[in-house]
Amino acid sequence: MCVNCLFLLLFLITGCSLSESSKKMTAEEYFDKERRIVVHRALKKFIKSMEEKGYYAAGIGEGLDHSQNREKEKQNYLGVTFDLENLPDIDFARKIEVEALQEFLCYINSEEGIQDYVAEYPYPLKFVHVAFVNRNREKGLFSVANCCEEIYYHQDEPGKPLGPSIEIHSESYEEAVRILSQ
Repeated sequence: MCVNCLFLLLFLITGCSLSESSKKMTAEEYFDKERRIVVHRALKKFIKSMEEKGYYAAGIGEGLDHSQNREKEKQNYLGVTFDLENLPDIDFARKIEVEALQEFLCYINSEEGIQDYVAEYPYPLKFVHVAFVNRNREKGLFSVANCCEEIYYHQDEPGKPLGPSIEIHSESYEEAVRILSQ
């Protein structure tokens, strides 16, 4: 009986001391936790606004700048891929891509306190990636996506609806904005 009480007491003491030590974070862990909170808040706002327009996130991606101080790695890549029912043509794809990129940057750059956690502020276009992928690959384009400051449009190879897609057009972000403004 006494041995069981001793084990119970030892377990409680060990359990308490483990939980106390696990609550202490290093400066690096604290910075990383805060970075994730602030950056993900902006990311969630953007995704929610896109869902209200009928675009649902199929995946997200992030990256950190590892070239600087390891204790304070800053965000230098954020990406979201949306799937949609139909991506009919380049004009439609251009419109939703440019609008999404502008909105994404607006959410990131207007998030309070984010400047402490991003590699550059204001957060530039070169660090964001937005893609739209067509679920119905037999109709229209397969995808539109940006890479840095270029926008790429892909379509399935003719006769191979589930094969690799091919680039059919690309343009700079500035060119896409100019086309939309006309």
